[in-house]
Amino acid sequence: MATTPEVIKTPAVPLPVKVLRQAFDQAMSRISESCPAHLKPERLVQLVITAALKTPRLQECEPWTIVGALIDAAQLGLEPCGPKQEGYLIPYRLKGGVTKCEFQPSYRGLLTVVRRADGMKRVYAEIVRQGDEFQVMRGTQPLLHHVPSLAGG
Repeated sequence: MATTPEVIKTPAVPLPVKVLRQAFDQAMSRISESCPAHLKPERLVQLVITAALKTPRLQECEPWTIVGALIDAAQLGLEPCGPKQEGYLIPYRLKGGVTKCEFQPSYRGLLTVVRRADGMKRVYAEIVRQGDEFQVMRGTQPLLHHVPSLAGG
């Protein structure tokens, strides 16, 4: 008895993602202008498309707000989502039911931006927990003093 080969169907791309691709195609020149030399606009677009496929709430956003969020990330020289975790695309529902997307840099992204600044000698980030001794003094003799609690807060 002969068997017929199994046909594998690839899932259709949801309509909102198709619309998002069209929005990116229309805005590619603006996206390219916003990207510093180390970022490729095609990579940023692919990261955002992948994020939209993984995050259904992003598919509810107005496409122009996602394009705007991507441009905001590009202007900072950060990847808006992906393995570097330099920032996040956050959907917000507005009054009237419209959902918009905003880019929010993560602490890693902010550190990346600061490290690129001219004259920066050193920058690092640490978690301050409840119970830690922590003191900040500003002025002519600035001081940052942090002693983690041995109790583990």
